[in-house]
Formats: sequence, C-alpha cells, structure tokens
Amino acid sequence: MTATIQISETEPTALLKDFSEFTAYLTHHPVILATAREFIGGRDLCALNEAMSEPVPETTTRTRQTLYPQLHLFYHLALAGELFHKVPGKGGKLILEATDRLAQYEELKLTERYFFLLETFWVDCDWKKLQSGHGVRLDPPYEVPPVMELLGEPTAAKKKKKWKDIFARSLSSLEYLVLHLAAFGFWRVELDRESKRRSKHDIRFKRIELTEFGATLAPILAGERDFLH
Repeated sequence: MTATIQISETEPTALLKDFSEFTAYLTHHPVILATAREFIGGRDLCALNEAMSEPVPETTTRTRQTLYPQLHLFYHLALAGELFHKVPGKGGKLILEATDRLAQYEELKLTERYFFLLETFWVDCDWKKLQSGHGVRLDPPYEVPPVMELLGEPTAAKKKKKWKDIFARSLSSLEYLVLHLAAFGFWRVELDRESKRRSKHDIRFKRIELTEFGATLAPILAGERDFLH
C-alpha cells in the first residue's frame, strides 16, 4: 500500500518551518556576507542556528557557514531559487536582498513550497557547492541517482537490513548530501558524535532509516526527474 504524502510546516520534516525562519531573518536583517567566499557571517549564523528546529551544537560566532549543513543548504536554495540575490550594501560590502520571487514563493501552498524547494535542490543547486568543501572526492550527479534507484525499488521498504547495510557503506561518502536529503524527509539520520573525527567537517553516521515518505517519493524522482537528463 502506497503511503500518502502529507506536507505541512513540520511534516515530513521541519524544512518549511525552518526555511521560513531563515528567509524572515534575511528579510529583516542586513546580512553582510564575508569577503572571501561571500557566505553569511558568524554572528548572523549563530542567530539563525538558534532559530532552527535542531540547532547545530557547540558553535560560536567564529563557526563558519560550512559547519552548519542546514543553513548552508538554505543559503544555496535561496540563491539558486532566486528568492534572494547579492547586492552592494554599506561600504560596498555584499548583502542578501529579497527578490520579488520571495513574495511569490510565500503565496504558494505548503505542498507547492516543498516541491519548489525540492526542484531547486534537484535541478538548480550545484551539489559540489552544497558540500563542506573539505576533502570531498566525489561527483554527486553520478553518486546520488543510483541511491535514488535503490530507494525506488518497490520492495525497498521491506528489505530494511539490505538497504541499511548498503547505505551505511555508500552514503557516508555523500557527506552533506545525506543530511540535505534527510532535511527533505527521504530518511532519518542519527549522527555519530562519539567516534573520533579527522576534522569538524568529518560526518559520521550511526543510523540511516528510510521513511515511507522517501520510499514513496524516490521512484517518482528517479523516474520522472532523472538528474542526468
């Protein structure tokens, strides 16, 4: 029996609620971008992190954007979806300014907002830029589609041990993309914060659990929105 896809501000995840918090903050604060990589500055990141449903722990005003996987995703969604653009602010420093498309986005129903963000992620975002940028040696456009095909198998939800073992080996190499797809509700992720890491950017997974939502949506995404085409 196919699961019903239900989308709200907090289902299948808090993606829409958190993204609304993100865009509201950017709309009401002159967020100055750092000079080097044009990312959001540390103080604004701290404030945004606290507004998220699951804040990243143990951060400071010196923590860089790439150490906030969800905010890093939201930054790229906002730009790739043309909801914000970079414009010169005071002193010539770049700031993020809302476009007319943000108002159009906010007029959408929640389900429409979800699929707008999913399509922006799937089609318009540069997946290499969505990573932490530290030591990643993969080509996401070729790594992710096979995962979607595996998820899309009709019996995938029934073969939990099989896909769990495969994911434990292969998905760890996808780094932040695992977290981004979790944000869209394809699976639930539990991070391994106890194992020794090579750096703060080193992501370790203790558990990856496929959701009924993901098992329902993955075959549609793999069949109708083939990434490589």
